[in-house]
Amino acid sequence: MNSSNEERQHPATAARLKRAREEGDVAHSDELATAIQMVAGVATLWFCAATIGNGLRKTTIGLWSSSSISASPDAIVQTSQSLLWTTMRLVLPFLISMFVIGTLAHVMQTRFLIKRPKISLSSISPTRWFGSIFSAKGFGQLIIASPKVLVALGVGAASVWSHRESIFMLGGMPTNLLASALLQITATVGISVAVSLLACSIVDYGMQWYGFQQRTRMTDQEMREEIRGQTGDPQIAKVRHQRMREITGEHS
Repeated sequence: MNSSNEERQHPATAARLKRAREEGDVAHSDELATAIQMVAGVATLWFCAATIGNGLRKTTIGLWSSSSISASPDAIVQTSQSLLWTTMRLVLPFLISMFVIGTLAHVMQTRFLIKRPKISLSSISPTRWFGSIFSAKGFGQLIIASPKVLVALGVGAASVWSHRESIFMLGGMPTNLLASALLQITATVGISVAVSLLACSIVDYGMQWYGFQQRTRMTDQEMREEIRGQTGDPQIAKVRHQRMREITGEHS
């Protein structure tokens, strides 16, 4: 006796794929979205870090210089608020870009899925959360994710080892050059780890896509019902055709 997977011999039709999409069943990898966001985040930080750092340095020097601040509590509070506002103004574009990139990383895989949200308090229950972690499915996901973590750790360790001489030289660098050198090393290591995770997540997306293709395959019965739904019941069509022939014969 053939199994259910063996019976699904036909690839999904356009209507079947549309129904699956409406039900929220699409090929999607959270790991791919996270990896894209990480790569874009490190790259964005690489280009924005100098602007953010210089802006914070100038603001801090200007606000906390002895000529522009008094020791009164009100002045200290006002200065701290100004520094916080400046920090938010400098960092906010980076945070917004990360939000947009993260959203696009998901939309690129699924496109827009418009479904009515289902609010359930049981979904945020600590018992359910711990149960999902220690369940067989959670254990399986942990086993699958372990090689990816090992790859990322290996790439990160190799990248740090390749910069070992530069890291040892940080202690003797002037203060004005230390931040730039440290940022360059951090960004290089970060982009190496991010790219390795991106490569692993592409494999994960391929597995998700293959699983989606297998889930949406159709049996002979499902294919017949699909054709019947598109063309109508063959018996009804036969009766209708016969009736039309009778009417045509009467008029002739």
